[in-house]
Parts: sequence; structure tokens; C-alpha cells
Amino acid sequence: MFIVYKSNSLNTLLLEAYKIIQEKPLNNIFEKEIFVYDSKILFQYLNIFIAEKIGISANIKLYHPNDFIWKLFEIISPKKKLKNTFTHSMMIWKIMKIIDDKKIFENYNKKEAKLQKFKFSFLMANIFEQYIFYRPNWINEWETEKNTSIIDQNDIWQIKLWIEIIKNSKKTHQYSYHFANLFYNFQKLFEEKKIQKKHLPSRCFIISSFALNPSYIRIFQNISTYINIYFLYVTPFKKNIFNFIQDNNIFLNQKKNKKPCDNSLIKLWGQYEKIYALYIIRSKEMKIINCFKENNNRNLLNSIKNDLLKKNINKKKRFLISTDNSISINICFNKKNEIEILHKKLLIFFNKNSSIKPKDVVVTSFSIENYISSINSVFASENNKKQIPFFIANKFSKKTNIIISSFKKILNLANSRFHNEEILEFLDIPEIAKKFNLSEEEIKILYYWIEEANIRWAIDCKHKDYLSFPKNKQNTWLYGIEKLLLSYAMNDTEKVWNNILSCSSINGSRTEIIEKLIIFIKTLKKWQKKLSRSQYLIHWHSLSKDLINDFFFCSQKIEKSIKMIQKNWTEMINNNLSSGYLKKVSINILIKNFFYKYYFNNHQKFLPDVVNFCHPNAVCYIPFKIICIIGADHLSVPKINHLDKFNLLKKYPLIEDINIYQKYCYLFAQSISCAEQYFYISYVGYSIKDESKIYPSILIDQLLHYISSNFCFSGDCNLSLQDNSKKIIKHLCKKYKIQYFYKKKYANPSTTENLQDVFKYTNRNINNKNILKRNSCTKINLKDLITFWKNPICYFFNVNLQIKVDIKKHAINTTEPFSVNQEDSFKIKNILLNKIINNQDTMELFKKYMLSGKLPYDFFGKIFWNQKLKEMTMIAKEVMKYRISKEEKKINLKIEKYQIDGILSEIQTTGLLRWKPNTINFSDRITLWLEHLIYSLLGGCGESRIIGYKKQTWSFSSLTFDLAYTYLLKYIKGYVEGIKKPILLTKSGASWLDQVYDRKNKIVSNDYYIQEKGHKKLLEIWIGNKYIQGEQENFYIKQIISKLNEKNIKKICKTAEKWLIPVLKHKKTNKK
Repeated sequence: MFIVYKSNSLNTLLLEAYKIIQEKPLNNIFEKEIFVYDSKILFQYLNIFIAEKIGISANIKLYHPNDFIWKLFEIISPKKKLKNTFTHSMMIWKIMKIIDDKKIFENYNKKEAKLQKFKFSFLMANIFEQYIFYRPNWINEWETEKNTSIIDQNDIWQIKLWIEIIKNSKKTHQYSYHFANLFYNFQKLFEEKKIQKKHLPSRCFIISSFALNPSYIRIFQNISTYINIYFLYVTPFKKNIFNFIQDNNIFLNQKKNKKPCDNSLIKLWGQYEKIYALYIIRSKEMKIINCFKENNNRNLLNSIKNDLLKKNINKKKRFLISTDNSISINICFNKKNEIEILHKKLLIFFNKNSSIKPKDVVVTSFSIENYISSINSVFASENNKKQIPFFIANKFSKKTNIIISSFKKILNLANSRFHNEEILEFLDIPEIAKKFNLSEEEIKILYYWIEEANIRWAIDCKHKDYLSFPKNKQNTWLYGIEKLLLSYAMNDTEKVWNNILSCSSINGSRTEIIEKLIIFIKTLKKWQKKLSRSQYLIHWHSLSKDLINDFFFCSQKIEKSIKMIQKNWTEMINNNLSSGYLKKVSINILIKNFFYKYYFNNHQKFLPDVVNFCHPNAVCYIPFKIICIIGADHLSVPKINHLDKFNLLKKYPLIEDINIYQKYCYLFAQSISCAEQYFYISYVGYSIKDESKIYPSILIDQLLHYISSNFCFSGDCNLSLQDNSKKIIKHLCKKYKIQYFYKKKYANPSTTENLQDVFKYTNRNINNKNILKRNSCTKINLKDLITFWKNPICYFFNVNLQIKVDIKKHAINTTEPFSVNQEDSFKIKNILLNKIINNQDTMELFKKYMLSGKLPYDFFGKIFWNQKLKEMTMIAKEVMKYRISKEEKKINLKIEKYQIDGILSEIQTTGLLRWKPNTINFSDRITLWLEHLIYSLLGGCGESRIIGYKKQTWSFSSLTFDLAYTYLLKYIKGYVEGIKKPILLTKSGASWLDQVYDRKNKIVSNDYYIQEKGHKKLLEIWIGNKYIQGEQENFYIKQIISKLNEKNIKKICKTAEKWLIPVLKHKKTNKK
């Protein structure tokens, strides 16, 4: 008999099943109770449920509906072993073979790439699989070439294709077993009453699921004449929607005087259940037992759950309490913020209600994979007091993910350009590094060598040619290795031999590292070559084993992952071989096939006593105290698939056909029904590009509209729907705007103390730690004095606090140099300028740079070189006007108690002479100014000047001894003071002063518009742009100024005035 238990509670239905098992035990004690459902998580829940009742859960067997039906066919079929030769993967290759061999499609381009053929075959295999389950009558009629007239002439090609698949299977002596013909045979045996009861299980419990199609339900109804079928029907709706669908003309047992359903939620979210109703309600030999329960606690969530049970809703609005937070909708500004808000809310729930534990919470999303990194960063990074135990379902472990990702990258070597970063990433995986016997220290050395040798991409010139690029060896791996070998042979840099330039000094103890690198690159080259050719399927059979042996050190940690990869790969190739496909296949097709099958398999796992993150389908029907849905924006509910134009199910629909939109609506309704205390929703509501509004899922809009139509706050009964809706939305929806400023967290890489505390007790720290010796305050090196005034804040951190941070983010260049980066360009121009000024040959320098690979290839490099040669020659000509001698002097000056030591170079009869290849900046001016003061104290009476890009000149007028002495003493005292306490001298302050300083009157202008212009310039330098980093991003400055405000701006300006006005005041104005 077919017995239906209907309820809105899974626990109620499982309790009924438990009672049946206890009250009516099976005759055979070794026979197992059979449950049919498509989720292992629910089976896990079932075992726990029964174990809590009787202390143990045993003798229960879970079947997926597909497996149970196929086993049933095997039991009743004369041939006991039925192999399904029409699986999705096998059909792909059957279709591929037909496309290659037959002229089915007149307009189909046979020369099209095989990858495109594979994509088409994949799509058609998917469609045919749907026909087999949802239109088995079509499949059987097509195979007998009967009743094809209902299909449009434009779609006849699908019938022809299916017939060819069947013929092809017969030619290769394969059994044509698939669900459609076995279902037909089953129906025939059932009608002829040839099914024997002894072969069937004693009874079977079926839990309603998405895997149940109309054909499956018919089979269960048929076997219910022999055994008891208990259908556990979990539904939030007591009254089925199908009784009221008028446009499809379905009035099942409906009386004429019966009022139609006016419950909008049932109409919107309940249509998925039509599959069950059409076949269950129509069945005569069946019994329906209702076990629905209403919720007594009348908060908003429970009121909606109760409404789902009703056919008609009272039109009178019910009151909503302002403290009711049973349903909440959170609008966040990005995915990480969404998870941060979720984490805070969960902590609040746990603190307010001690009965709620992490195991009582589930977080679901239709796109959970997009949140994995954010979940890990937020939930795993909190301190122990705030840490919430969690698990992300439907994903592999971190180690397995790394191994799978590496395996995929190696398979893709045929398409790889062998970028240096991409190849070095392999060595970041311990199992690969260990295979090639490379230690962490050796890998660091390799990073340095690869940068020095300018290895960017491609194995060699042949590989570049294979990728359709100019055939040259510059920046390739093997050419770079030649440079390293020459460097070892010569143990020197910049030595040329046989058109190869040595690039680094390598001693004998490190030769093994080069050997290991050569072995690694040759192994990659071998596989790149192997994977670049199309091969027969049998050839690819052992690929996974060989590849893993060549690249991975198989430790116990990754043994399970490796076995899983090998098993799946072998299984895929075996299935493909079974299809009879005999032509060569490229690795690209196998990669797509393998990783679709691998990643889209149902890896369902659920951990107890933690907050689980998963897809809603995985926990459908399971009750939780708190159910959270994240990522509920308008993209979360899938749109119509444009490829459905091929699908005849869409062209000739039946009411019981599956609809993906209806399925998602039903899941949403089930989530509400299963939430016992709180229903939490969140989504990203603002675009990351321009902060424009992102709309929520249509399901949220429908929920809010329903609440606004049926609920209101006390005293709002007479409000219009629009006004009431605004108040309801304001109450339920919490918006989180992006924060541009955060509470400052002080970073300190070298000490455990907070930097602010360090500033407070700097003098004590100096004395205690002896960082500055007593003599160092009186003996000052000129080089240290100049370095300090170039950047006083940086010097304070480096010297006083001993904090040194590598501000530049190290990144290896991955492509050949189409242009020269700023750092290399400056170095080239500086060396070139000095060589021209000293009348030295530049051709040898050009040759070395071309061989180094730092210049663009061939004539592009020549263009760059000639342009820089021309620019530097212009500067050199200007320098040569003033450069007469190369005199330099050692200095040893006594300024009060301070002793100044150092060297002054390039002293001309006209004064000091300096040059640089770039534009003259703030650092150049202050450097020249300090040197000019020393020069003046040494008796110099000339003008000191610096010449820069495009003949730019900055010069200082001659100074008297007394004036120079006064100024230098001031800067020395500033240096001594600045070591103890940072001086706020910044580029932004210097830029402000440049704008507001009146050079004619030698004062700071107080004019409003000039001051505004100055402040604008200060902010430009402080904030920066996409090309130049602003000072606000400087690590050292950030520790002093956490947030720029009016007070800090005034301080910056005052400091610039104090120290830089002398530099501007004594600048010589060039007379034209």
C-alpha cells in the first residue's frame, strides 16, 4: 500500500517512521530498513534521531533514488546485472563519435575545433539525460521510429542523433540499457503481473526530494501493490497549490462552490510540489495521514510559517511588535563585510540565549563557493573568546584543494606560457618542493636568481614559436639558466661570454641549486611536450599516476587526495573507453570533462557541534534554531538558460516538468519553515565599482511585500500600503555603509610595545637600550645628516626605534619588458649620464643591458636606448658648461660642540655642481642646501647648483660664513632633536610651501586663493592617485598621523615653514 505522511516538520515524520519500525518489526532480523533520499546529511540526521530514541541506530540502509530504482530493475529483470551504458559521460563520447563519423548536421563545420564539439556533445548529453527521465515515452518511440510527428521538423535532428547513438551502441556490441527502456519493461511486467514479491524489500520509506521525478513516483506506486511504501512528505504547505492552478486546468477533487486559494505565498513558492500532487492525489490505492503542527509563539517568523499552512489568509492586518527580530535582512557593502556582520550577529544570539549552540545554526547560500575565503578569514582569525567553531560543507580540505589545483595547473602546461611566478608557485607546495629536494631557503635563492637573470616566461625559443610569438631566447627559462651557469663559472657579474651575460655571483656551494632547477624545468618541459599532443584515450589512462610520480612526494598527508585523483581519473577514462570512441583526444577536453565531474559530484559532509556553511539543498527539511541565508541578491536565483532553446522539454512542456526557479522558491519556503527561532538573510547591496544599489533576490521582495500587506505596527492600520511598506522595511532591513576610516591599529614589526607608548618613553628607551651612544650626538657624519633631512620620520624609526620595514611590495615581473620599469630606467639613465659626462663609451653598456633582458627586445630596446641617450646628452651638455675639475675635499668642521665629518665632491671654481637624470625634487634641494652650507663654511663663495631633466636647474646664492654657520647649527640641532622625537617634515608640506611662498617678497603669502591652492596641492600629495602612492600610505607616516585633520595640516605647514623657507629664500632666481 502507498501511505503518505504529510507534515511541516521532519521530526514529526521521522517519529512516525520510528513508531512503524518499533511497532511492526521486519520478519527477517537481518533485513535492513530502507530509506530513499538524495542527501547523506539527512541520513546522518536520521541516524542521530533514532539513536537518541533507542540508544543505537543500526540496520538502516540509505539509497539515492537513482540507485534504488536501478537496483529494482536488476531485481525484476531476467538479466540480473544491468550496466548503464547511457550515463552522461558515456553519452558525451558517443555523440562526439557520431559528429566525427556521420554527416548529421549539414551546416556543422567539421573543421571546428574538437573542444567546441565536446561542448556541444556535453550539452546534448545533458538534454538527452533529461529526456530519458522526464520523457521516457519519447525515447522509446524514437528508437522504434514511431509517433515522431509531434516534434517540429526543425527539431528532427535530435531524433536522428538519438537513433544514431543507439545504432552506434549496437555496432560496438554494447547493451542499450537506459532508464527509458527499462522503465518500459518494468511497466510491461507490472501490467502482466510478472513481478515477484519475494524479490522486493518488505517495506520502504521514501522522503520527498528533488531527485524524485514523475517516472520514479509511478514506479513506487506500482510496487506499493506488493509492499508498503511509506512516503514521508515534508511540506510547509497544508493545502497543495495544484488544486487551484487554473491556467493549467487542474481541479483535482475541487468542488464548484469552493473558493480559490488567496494565499499569495502558496501561489509564489508552492508550485514545485505539483509533481507529487499530480501522481499522489490521483492515486486510488493510497492513504494520506496529515501530521501538521501550528506554531504557538506568534512572532513574525511563526506567523508566516502558520500562514503557509492555510489556504486563505485573514485580510485583517496583524500587529508587528517593534522588538520582534525573528526575521532580519542585512544589506552589506561587500562579501567580507557580510560575513563580519554574520559573525557579530551570531555572537549576539549566543550571548543572549545560552540554549543556542553552534550546532543549532546553519548558514546557506546558493553560491557558497564565493564566500569560502571570507568565511575563513573572519571566523578563523578572531581571538579565542570570540571564535565560533565552523565547517564549510561541499568542499575539500585545504590540503586536498591545493593538490587538486596543482594537478590541474600541471595538466594545463600545454596552454601555459611558463610565467616565472606561475612556475615558482609549484615550489610553494611542500610536496612538489620535496620531490625536487628543494628547501625553503633554496627556493628563496631561486626567486632572487630568477629576478637577476631576468627570466620572465617561455621555456626556450621553440616554446615561444609554439605559442606563435617571435622566436627568440630572451627572458626564457633555459637562457636564464645559461646565465646562471656562466655566473657560477666566472663567479662574477656583468661578464660577457658567447653573447651571454653573467648576472649574479654564485659560489661553488650553491651549484646544486642550479642542478635542481634544471631537473625541475626539464620535467615541466617533458610534460608540456607530452600534453601538447592529442592522444588516444588508452594513452591517457595512466597519465594521473605518471604525473603524480613525477611531481609529488607522496606523504601520508596527501595520500588520500592522490588516491582520490587517480581513482576519478581512471574511472573517467574507463567510461570514455566504454563509449567506443577511437579517435585522438586533446588534454583540454579531458581537463574539462574531469573537473566538471570531479567538482560537481555531491561531496556532502556535515560536522556536529559547529556552525555549518552549505548549499540550501543539502539541509532541506532539517530543522535548526537559526537559519541564515547569505548572498541573497538578485543574481542568486538563476535566470532562464539561453541554451534551453535546444531543449524540447521547454518547447513541449508538461506541468510535472522540473522548473529551476520553482525549485529555488520552494527551498526558500522550506528554509523559513525549518527556522525555529530566527531567520537571518543578508546580501551585498552596493556595487564595489560606484556604490550603486544592488537589488535583492526576488524572493526577498516577495517576502517583504507579503509582510507589508498582512502586518503593520500598532496604530498603523490606516496607513497606505506604500507607507506601511517603508516602515516595515526600515524595521526589518539593516543597512551597513562602507567605512572609509577605521580605528587605528598600530603596527610594530620589531617590538611588542605599542608605538604610541614607545614615543612617550623614547628618552628612557634610548638610555636603557643604548641605541644612541653619547658620542653619536656630537660626532655627526655629513651623510647621516643629509639622510635624516631627506626623510626625518623614516630616519627616526630606522635609527631610534630600530624599525625597518620594506615598504616596496616585492613582485617578480612575469612578462618580457615591453617598457622599462621606473627603477631600472633611473639606474640606466644615471649610469648613462655619468658615462657621457666622463666621456666614456656607452655601446658596451648598451650591449650588456640588451643581454641582461632588461630592455625591450630588438629595435624596441634600441628606440628606448636612443631616446634616453638623447635626453642624457642634453643634461650632460648643460653640466659640462660648469664642470671644469673633479675636486673633492674631506671635511672636519667644528660647529659649537658638534663635529661634522664627510666628503664634498665635484667642487668647481663656480661652486658645487650636482646632476641627476630625473626631475629635481624636495630631497635633492635639501641635500644641495646642506652641502652648500658646508661649502660656504669652507670658504667657498660660489653658487651651488643641481641640473636635472630637460635642463631644469636649482641653484643657491653664495652665503657669508656667519649666515651659513647659523643655518647649519640650526639643522644640526634639528637633527639631534629629530632623533629623539619625529619632525613632521613631509613632501606634502614642501609642496604646500612651494605654492604659497612669495619669492619676490620672500614671505609666505596670506592670500586666500593662494592658500587654497597650497592646501589643494598638499592634499594631492597626501592622498596620491592611481599612478603615485600618497603619503597617507607610507608606513612610517601612518604611525604618526593616523588621520589627516585640520590640526595635523597646520602642524605639517608650520614644520615646512620652519625648515624649508631658508631653502626657498636663498634660491637663486635665473635672470632671462
